[in-house]
Amino acid sequence: MNRPYAESADQNKEVIVDVLRQYFVKSGNVLEIGAGTGQHARYFSSLLTTLRWTPSEVPDYMLMLEQGITNSGISNLIDPISVDVNTVQPGSSGPLAVQYDYIYSANTLHIMSWQSCINLISLVSNLLASGGLMVTYGPYNVNNQFSSDSNERFDLWLKQRDSLSGIRDIDDLRCEGLEKNLQIDDIIEMPVNNKMLIWRKI
Repeated sequence: MNRPYAESADQNKEVIVDVLRQYFVKSGNVLEIGAGTGQHARYFSSLLTTLRWTPSEVPDYMLMLEQGITNSGISNLIDPISVDVNTVQPGSSGPLAVQYDYIYSANTLHIMSWQSCINLISLVSNLLASGGLMVTYGPYNVNNQFSSDSNERFDLWLKQRDSLSGIRDIDDLRCEGLEKNLQIDDIIEMPVNNKMLIWRKI
């Protein structure tokens, strides 16, 4: 089967799963926000077999995600669900009625508007069980400074594509998280000027 493919997802999956192994240590339910091609969902769920992994995407990209995980043969990889952080609300039924032990999202915050980032944080706060973790991966600024010239160029490209997008500053995310009972516990340096943020529901 010809599945959707993103080179970056293939390149970073091994270093990311090494971090996930350190934090997603107990069995539980995982929601992946912005699962894209489904490559991470397939790879991570095949290795982290004690986790029930539910990938999600916005409606416009659901077909791509479904094509990416159909007939995967991975028993703990759950059928994908549609999640748009700007419209969805945790409900009394369905996949967003349960609390998740872990939430994972890669390369999403910088392609969203700032309001969408706030909405994501609010949604995650509602969905995570107490003490639950969210892990986000991507480029981030520290003290409003880019970590590399390439990240600065990437930010310019993002803003030319969508003026509301752009690389987010960790302090801004930290402040929004604390307002929603989400605390950034760890910041892990990753290859190619990326970072992983480890958030905890407090």
